[in-house]
Amino acid sequence: MPMIPPPGRAGRLWLQARLGVARRAADLLDRKERLLRSDVRRLSELASSSSEAWDAACRRAETWAARTALVGGRDDLFRPGPPAAAEVIWSNSMGLSYPTEATCRQAPPVPVVSANPALGFAVAANRRAVDAAVHCAAASYALGQVTAELSATRRRRRAIAERWIPDLESALARLESRLDELEREEHVRARWAQRRAPRSRP
Repeated sequence: MPMIPPPGRAGRLWLQARLGVARRAADLLDRKERLLRSDVRRLSELASSSSEAWDAACRRAETWAARTALVGGRDDLFRPGPPAAAEVIWSNSMGLSYPTEATCRQAPPVPVVSANPALGFAVAANRRAVDAAVHCAAASYALGQVTAELSATRRRRRAIAERWIPDLESALARLESRLDELEREEHVRARWAQRRAPRSRP
């Protein structure tokens, strides 16, 4: 939608006010973009390390599951256990909400009478894998949220800096040129009228 400023000097004030708002908005978005880039770097490292920890915990759980199955059969592996619940602490930064900490609340394991010595190690390894999965999921979700906000902020800043501000500056320059022309025309007309006016006789 094209900008239609008011005519004359009111249009100059109108454009100058909007140009000031646009420049302040671009500065704020630039600062926000720098902060979000820092958050993305930090969360990328956290997501990477938590993913590696989850992979390692899964490999240990698989190893102990295989040992349990070898020693006592697979029946010991499929006993239902108590449910687990994830507890997430959310943070609100610059209008964006994302998880900053997550823990997994697991009930104590149900004692199982079994002659399989590997079963206890398998249970513990699986519980650690569940903990690691919760941490990894929270870090990955936070990274996705902040990355998406960074992209949106970058698009808004570019739209203002590369389109809105240049359009306002161009419109203001055209209006300034037109106002200068009008002032010159008024000055010429005033001088012309002064020359044509009859001089009063003493």
